[in-house]
Amino acid sequence: MSEPIIDLQALKELSRGNPDRMLHYLYQFKELIPKRSAELRKALSASDRINVRKLIHSMSPQVQFFGIKEVVKIKERLALGYEHIPQEEMNSSVNELLNYLEKAVTEVSKLINELEQKKDHLKYD
Repeated sequence: MSEPIIDLQALKELSRGNPDRMLHYLYQFKELIPKRSAELRKALSASDRINVRKLIHSMSPQVQFFGIKEVVKIKERLALGYEHIPQEEMNSSVNELLNYLEKAVTEVSKLINELEQKKDHLKYD
């Protein structure tokens, strides 16, 4: 299995290990990130650099909270150079960011399933 993309340290600290609180934040991520990713794809295909920057910025809290370091690096590079980066590099960077986010959503979905199963298991023990 490959190295995890997300780091749950901040989530564990904020939720104090409470599975219900953890699930709340995981579900938020799972709902928000795919929607914003779809909007980002549209903005990229329209070469709308300003909207690309805004959308990436709007995802920053979730990306940082879930410790997705690779996305943070790409986000910072795009935020600083969004006006001057060649379109090909913009496309490549945003697509790389989207790939990481897609993997993160997959990880979050698995974590949700695991936490739900643990909660169910505790109910019946």
